[in-house]
Amino acid sequence: MIDRGATTKRLATALVGSTLVLAAGACSGASPSPTSPAPTLAPVMRSIIGTATVATTGMPVAGVRIRGRSLPPPVLIVPDPPEAIAVTDARGAYTLGFPIWPGRNPPALFLTLELPPGFLLVATTNTGPPSGPCELTTGAGSPDLGGTVGCRFDDLGDGPIDITLARGHAVEGIATDGLTGAPLAGVQVSALKLNSILIDGHPASDAFEVEAVASTDATGRYSLTVPTGSYVIYAQEPGGSQQRFWSDDPTVFQATPLSVERAIAGVNIALVPVTVIQFVDGLADFRVVAYLAGDTPCCRIGGVAITGEGGFFLMYVPQGLYRIEFEPPGGSPYAAEWWSAATGFATATDVTVGSEPIQIEPIQIEVELAPLSS
Repeated sequence: MIDRGATTKRLATALVGSTLVLAAGACSGASPSPTSPAPTLAPVMRSIIGTATVATTGMPVAGVRIRGRSLPPPVLIVPDPPEAIAVTDARGAYTLGFPIWPGRNPPALFLTLELPPGFLLVATTNTGPPSGPCELTTGAGSPDLGGTVGCRFDDLGDGPIDITLARGHAVEGIATDGLTGAPLAGVQVSALKLNSILIDGHPASDAFEVEAVASTDATGRYSLTVPTGSYVIYAQEPGGSQQRFWSDDPTVFQATPLSVERAIAGVNIALVPVTVIQFVDGLADFRVVAYLAGDTPCCRIGGVAITGEGGFFLMYVPQGLYRIEFEPPGGSPYAAEWWSAATGFATATDVTVGSEPIQIEPIQIEVELAPLSS
C-alpha cells in the first residue's frame, strides 16, 4: 500500500454522494473554569425553512432528507440533543425544528443531507440575512472522510437555507468475493477522477480527486451518482487487503476509465487479496504488463498499468509469479523491454509477488526511430 498522504485540500464545487454532512453556525463561548458549576439553561425551539431545487431549471426536488443536530454552548453539560429530521415535499420545501440554547450566539447547527438517487449537491446557501453560500471547511470526498463534506455559515441568521442540486448519472454494480462469488457488504467504492493519486501514486497528482463514494449494502450492491465525465472505479474492503480497480476485462487487474454520459448498471467488481506493484522513477505513458509466470505459458496477462508523470504506476495483482514488460508509447525513442533487460518472455526474470509491496524500476533502452516510409 502506498502512503496516500494528507487529505486533499481541493474543494469540489459540485459534490456527489448519497450522504453529505454540513455544519451551520459558528461556535463561541468561554470554557468553564474547573471549579465553576455547570450552568443549566433550558433550550428554546427554533425552526429554519428552505427549498431544494435543480440549478438549471429551478424545478423543486422532493425527497431530500435533512437531519439536523444543534449544539449547546460549551459551558453547558447536557445530554446530546435529539436529531431533527425533515424531508422536502412536492414543492421542494422543508421546515426543520431544533432546540437552541441561550448564550450561544450565533447558534450552531450541524446538518446532514441525504439526496435522492441521481442528484448532486451544488450548493447550500443561506438566502436570508446574513446571506451567503456555505463555506467548505474540510477536504471533499476523500476516502478517509467517506464522501462527506464539512460546511458552516458564519451566522445561521434567520434563513431560509436553500439547497441547490444538479442531475447526475447513477453508476451501479455489485462487489463480490472473487474466490467464492459471495456478495461483500461494507466495501467502499469510489469514482476517481483521472488525475487521482489513487490511480498512479504520483505525489504531483491532484491528491485524492474523488468524485463520489458509496458503501455496498448487505447484497453487495452500490450506487454512485456522478456528473458526465470519465472515472476510474476503485473498490476497497474495510481491512484494505482486498482492493481493485474496475476493469472492462474481469480477468485482468487494471484501471479501465469508465465514460459516463448516462446511467450505467453492471459495473461489478470481484475482490481478492492483492499486493501492489509500484514504480517511482521513470517515464510517462508506458504500458506496464504483468504476465503470469511459473508454469503458465506465454502470454496470459495478469495486470496492466499505464505510467503517469515521472513513470509512477500502481498495479494490484494477486500473489504469484509474474514477468513484467514495459511497452513505450508510439513515437518514443525507447524500445520495449522486459524486467530485467530480457529480450522476451522466455528469458525474462520472474518477479515474486508476496504479501509485501513490490517496487521495480525499468532500464530504459534508447534506440533510433526508423524513418517513416513515404
